[in-house]
Amino acid sequence: MRILVEVSQGLGDCIQGTPLCEALRLLGHDVDLFVFSNAGKAAAKLFDDWPAVTRIFTNRKEFDERDYDFACSCYGRRELVRRFPAGRCLKVEPFDMAGQNAAEANCQMARRLGYYGETPRSHITASKRDFVLKSGSIVVHAGCKQEFAFKRWPRWPEVCRALKQRGHDVIIVGTDTDRSADGWEREFIEHFNLPLTDLAALLQQAMAYCGNDSGVGHMAAAAGLPGVVLYGPSSPISFGPNSRVLKAIAARREEGEEHDIHASRPVPIERITLDEVMAQLEQVLKEPRRDPPRRLITQRGDSRDARREFLISTVLEKYPRSSMGEAMVLYAQAPMDQNTPAGFSEAIARVNAMHGLLWPIDKRDARLFKPLREIAARAELALSRAKWSLPQKKFRLAASDHAKQSLRYQFSIGALATRLITRALKP
Repeated sequence: MRILVEVSQGLGDCIQGTPLCEALRLLGHDVDLFVFSNAGKAAAKLFDDWPAVTRIFTNRKEFDERDYDFACSCYGRRELVRRFPAGRCLKVEPFDMAGQNAAEANCQMARRLGYYGETPRSHITASKRDFVLKSGSIVVHAGCKQEFAFKRWPRWPEVCRALKQRGHDVIIVGTDTDRSADGWEREFIEHFNLPLTDLAALLQQAMAYCGNDSGVGHMAAAAGLPGVVLYGPSSPISFGPNSRVLKAIAARREEGEEHDIHASRPVPIERITLDEVMAQLEQVLKEPRRDPPRRLITQRGDSRDARREFLISTVLEKYPRSSMGEAMVLYAQAPMDQNTPAGFSEAIARVNAMHGLLWPIDKRDARLFKPLREIAARAELALSRAKWSLPQKKFRLAASDHAKQSLRYQFSIGALATRLITRALKP
């Protein structure tokens, strides 16, 4: 299939979508990438000259969804959910992030289409710049976006001084907005405002990394660096690095607090102690090993018969006494029995995956798929209503997306979908 993958929001979110592209490539699909990020073309350069993707877009006007058989919208802005007909776009919901990080949740879309290996490592493209680093150099990113200043741990100067006393070159990276008021960074090697591909080269040449939860941490994970990343108000599970050697240190949570920047009481990052960080760093620096290779599947060519075989094994094994059509309906309806937003989301995902596995649909497959459309349409509407009841604006925008998707099924429930759209778009 020809698949368009959307990565969006911050730099880290975009990088966490790259394992999905690699998994789809290994399944034999042709993958194009839509980078819908504030970082725009600068972020897109991190994916240049990468065999997993053919073309990269940074503007929604640069592509036509009719050129693609299928789409995958990674955790983020969900532009492709608005653009693609329902049934042809898999997407990551917040419910999918429970118990796993964004890279794993994004790669789950490839697993629904037949991928069974480990989640691939994240990807960044580095420039050829040589920073001539000394052995044992450690990169530190002590900042983060200005709007997320509450994610900055205040004791990085002490960590950097301790590392310098032990003979390590400490390299401070970031942008001008990451600089401290007292300028403590001047005690160390500074590399501020690097182009992202140069920063990727610097990370690949360093021995270790440490910093706050930020996009630079996900770049370090993609470079395979060992080290530590600190989490307070953000979730070390949902937004943890896609790495076996870059460790997350989470601030201790007290009653009523959450690792969620939108919670009424986020966990303060200041609760992480200097001793905790230094103890973890000492373990890392004793034997600073890079992220080991992952066990991936062997690349193969896309075969419609193989996709259909995977669909049959996925569905019929659960309902062996049913016909294929009956089993598909039962498979889609089962999660809806939970009557929860996560259940509705699972029903939609199962229908979309079955559609992708049957694509391109011939007359026989169309008969199999037809009963599923109404199940998915009703699930989209139920999910829209559930999200509309949540307090945050982002959930209301998502509710509008689901209502719009249900309209594309062209069932009699379209009038209700229209009312939901109008309601969701009100300020």
